[in-house]
Amino acid sequence: MFPRLALVGTTAPLRVASQRQINRKLKHPATIRKLVRKELANPTVEKVRTLKYEPTYVPEKVSFNGWSPARPEGPLEGLPFSVKRTSTGLQLPVYRDYRNGRTRIITIVRRYDGDEAELLEELSTVCDGSPVISRPGRLEVVGDYSNKIKQYFTGLGF
Repeated sequence: MFPRLALVGTTAPLRVASQRQINRKLKHPATIRKLVRKELANPTVEKVRTLKYEPTYVPEKVSFNGWSPARPEGPLEGLPFSVKRTSTGLQLPVYRDYRNGRTRIITIVRRYDGDEAELLEELSTVCDGSPVISRPGRLEVVGDYSNKIKQYFTGLGF
């Protein structure tokens, strides 16, 4: 005879619907009517946000780690904020922070001066509408937007 195995603390595997079942549900006429009724009740107006300060400078060379030279003439005129590069390496102060066991990425911007509200609004537009949180000495964006933010700052001449 076979020895009896005692299974302690196991649960049944979760059932996952097949793609056929999902399509059948989503393409059902009742589901489509429900979605149309919901859309008519709550029309969504997509607001396209544009940048107030468009980047104009395109660096001729960008290295593998994202470094690119600053604009030779300096930043654009009339900007209400500024960002200083680091003293060692002349990098833009945009960092990634990994949290929750490396499952959540936060993008951090440091070393900025000037109108913080204006910078928050611009960063939110650059980061596809993600909310930007102001912390003492830094700005945090949930998601990995470090490359987009670096391109934007370099385009402004920082």
